[in-house]
Amino acid sequence: MRAIKKSLLGLTAAVVVQFAGGTSADAATLTYHGLAAPGGKTVQYTIDGISKRHGAGAFDMKDESGNSFLAFCIDLFNTIKSSWDYTSGDSFVPVKDQVNTAAVTSNMKKLFTAHFDDALTSAVNAAAFQLALWEISVDTLADGSGLSLLDGRMIKTADGAVYDKTAEFLGSVTADASEGGYKLTFWDSKGSPEGRVSQNLVTATPVPLPAGMLLLGTGMAGLGVMRRRRRG
Repeated sequence: MRAIKKSLLGLTAAVVVQFAGGTSADAATLTYHGLAAPGGKTVQYTIDGISKRHGAGAFDMKDESGNSFLAFCIDLFNTIKSSWDYTSGDSFVPVKDQVNTAAVTSNMKKLFTAHFDDALTSAVNAAAFQLALWEISVDTLADGSGLSLLDGRMIKTADGAVYDKTAEFLGSVTADASEGGYKLTFWDSKGSPEGRVSQNLVTATPVPLPAGMLLLGTGMAGLGVMRRRRRG
């Protein structure tokens, strides 16, 4: 696990444990403080035929207690507000004609498991990770397939390092890919006053190894030491 990821995840612990520890919905007021390190890049695409051009990367967010944490946007149809009330849950929440909720949730878990480490190492990777999440949110089919920026609801309108990296990230989201590396918490702004909403978000915390697996690892390491001593 890279040092940059350790430092950023350290900021997330308090808020995620406080609000996302269970399966029931929890409420929180979250504030947006711009793009988080390592920054992001401008991306260009069409969504349902409408051209878009804006920044992409991880969000720097804070809770009511001032705890900082990272979040990624999973909502292409609204605008992030500077402060808004959210509820949290364990599954992706559709916003506008987004379907296949279970498959979308699964694909996002696979993406985080495979590439969250990479997402925090450069602005290009952060933007590519965000772009991949958006693609998953709108183009995932019921069987989990359909992920490409070349067709579907979301289509890229530019080329370059960000789009190449996005294609690489999406290429690892396959039917047999692992999805157990992180616990995802989905933040839903639905039901805010006057019907206005901010963008829906997702946060992640590492899934610790079960105690039995830790003991097994320790035992195997001990056997290795004993064998080396016998050979010596």
